[in-house]
Amino acid sequence: MKILFIKHGDNNIGSNRIWIDNYSYFFNNYFNIETKISQNFEEGFDIYFVSKYCKADVVKEIRQKSTGKIGIIQPSDNNADSIKKIHLSDFLILGSILEKDYYLKFKKPSFIFPLIEIIERNLKKKSNKILKLGYHGNLEHLISFPDQLRNALEKLSKEINLELILVYNKKLGDWKKPKIKISEYDWTFNTMKEQMGNVDIGLVPSLRKNNFLNRNSLLRTIFFKLTNNSKSNMINDYSIQFKNNTNAGRAFVFHQLGIPVVADFSPENFIINGNPSCGYLANSEEGWYTAIKQLNNNKFLRDRISENALKKFEEIFNPKYYIELFLSEINKLKDN
Repeated sequence: MKILFIKHGDNNIGSNRIWIDNYSYFFNNYFNIETKISQNFEEGFDIYFVSKYCKADVVKEIRQKSTGKIGIIQPSDNNADSIKKIHLSDFLILGSILEKDYYLKFKKPSFIFPLIEIIERNLKKKSNKILKLGYHGNLEHLISFPDQLRNALEKLSKEINLELILVYNKKLGDWKKPKIKISEYDWTFNTMKEQMGNVDIGLVPSLRKNNFLNRNSLLRTIFFKLTNNSKSNMINDYSIQFKNNTNAGRAFVFHQLGIPVVADFSPENFIINGNPSCGYLANSEEGWYTAIKQLNNNKFLRDRISENALKKFEEIFNPKYYIELFLSEINKLKDN
């Protein structure tokens, strides 16, 4: 079997790194499958993985010139060209259960490959004199930085000597920062590994920005009464919003680096952090405050939780398992 990965877009982009560079590495090194990464179509390959940043014309060219099977990496249905790519493909590569469920409507075979980075654990982590909290990712999640977390950090800063370390693409813009000590770094993969490998606690907010449905208010009460027939009291209900491709990839990085994680109620975060021995989940101001304070007060707890989370991550998100599953199913698809 020979696989060609067609790569368009910036090398720094996570989808290219995860589903092209890393995916190609795992196929080649774990299964001795010949892979190649190219910007252009080449003949003679059995499987073509197409970057999410390729246009439909690229997929059309493969379809016209090859009998190889075509997979779209992290598809989108936001515009006509992206939808055309899906229809021209043979299968889809997705990053989470949520994303797979969403794209089932296109009736294409779908395969999950989680956002697994190639990272070695930092066994020589420094002992910080102040509590260092880490965030890495895109600006979008900082813009959606929850008020509950912001309030918790500002409250904690009056009790604890802390610093928030951020690694993101600073060129994309600014965001409303909490009133605490903050150090910001422009995103590169190596900078992210270096900075996040030396924090004490990783923070993973993933949900959309809070709206009025998340706050107890008269407007929320009226809205629920007008739009729901339930006779139960809905004032205490949770109301959360997240993207269809939401995943726990940013938490995975902390797990791999040996850093304990406090994550929000995004569904995929529950897979590991939902186990209290592996991490914390928080939605309310009290939830974020309590989790961070407990981890600050007990380095042994931080070490134990990070060890457990890494073991659970390696057990559940082993790349060999996902590639074996893919190879088994793709062989069936090739026979059809």
